[in-house]
Amino acid sequence: MDDSLPIMKPGTSMLVTLACILSCVQRQIEAHTSMRRASGILIFKLWCGLEPAMRLASRLLTSTPVMAFLRKIKFGHEITDPSTQRRYLVEDANIPMDEANAEVMHDLMKLSEKLNHIFTAIGPDPDGADSQCGQCHAIHYVSQSEFGERIFLPPGEANRLPTDTGKYHYIVLNQAYREYFTTSTERTPCRDMRTRFLLASTIIHETVGHAFYARNRIDGNEDYAEPFFAVDQADIGPELGCAVDFLLYGVYLNAIIDSCSGAHLECWPILSALKDGEVVTVESHVISPVSTCWIKDLFSETIWSNIEKAPSEFQLKAFRIPQSSWGAVRDSLDTDLWRWMPRLKVLKDDGTLPIGQQRWAHLKVSIEVFEKKNKKALEEELADTTA
Repeated sequence: MDDSLPIMKPGTSMLVTLACILSCVQRQIEAHTSMRRASGILIFKLWCGLEPAMRLASRLLTSTPVMAFLRKIKFGHEITDPSTQRRYLVEDANIPMDEANAEVMHDLMKLSEKLNHIFTAIGPDPDGADSQCGQCHAIHYVSQSEFGERIFLPPGEANRLPTDTGKYHYIVLNQAYREYFTTSTERTPCRDMRTRFLLASTIIHETVGHAFYARNRIDGNEDYAEPFFAVDQADIGPELGCAVDFLLYGVYLNAIIDSCSGAHLECWPILSALKDGEVVTVESHVISPVSTCWIKDLFSETIWSNIEKAPSEFQLKAFRIPQSSWGAVRDSLDTDLWRWMPRLKVLKDDGTLPIGQQRWAHLKVSIEVFEKKNKKALEEELADTTA
């Protein structure tokens, strides 16, 4: 690492190790002869791009909702629900919070010492959700078993990795993040901010949702299953990364990272509940953009100061993504045709919201309403709201 490069030393407020990430990137740059002479400039540009994202990630990492998530993973125990057969986490509430937080922070520090961050090309998982869109933002691994298969390392990079003994874990990040900050000619302050937010969220997703759960694994075996975070977690599989996203933002993030134009973001509300021994999941038929003004606030010292002074009940929901005034509404329940429209504000004669409006309101409609509606009725109401 260039001694002249400003590096923030890891600590309890900077658990995502910047030096580790940047040293991995520097090794990759220096592995390419054509880029070697420009490596100092590229590293500095990368530092300027990554530092705000890492700072945001470290703040989110120690935020009230994320610490609550980590406490449940560390001190919770896994049980199987007899009706749904779901294996899920139940939190032990008998441990004092200060003591629990201290132990979580200790485990995070130990985890940061074994994590290696790599920017590289990632192939889609044929069996995963990203196979539908063809892009994966990051993956956590407890070994190097898939390196060279799904993970494509630059020439010579495999020889620079530590011996694969199970001692080290890896967070592999899509190289589009690195390329955007080092080579894109289409960067703007707005695009930079959105890309940094997405990168910070991606690191939280992988570190908190996946790496922390597997923090004690040393066997190098990738064939292990995560539990559901809660028995009524939305039916997208036992995905702890998505669970921490939902706990933080109140929605699921849909995102694409482009090496030229940066991050493209939208959010997707989902309603889920346990009813009569079954988990009922209702997917939203509204996709809305994520406000850049809201993202800008996350990088504001004033906002964080206000959050820290607020009651814990407020802090738990302080990062919920606000509703947008416009979004894309599905034209039909059976097709992928979408229409761009404003959020509706008109009540029906009985004082309830139309189905489309209910979806806009992050699905503030009961499971029972959806169960009572047959497919034809839903189609008719959806057609009314998109006319």
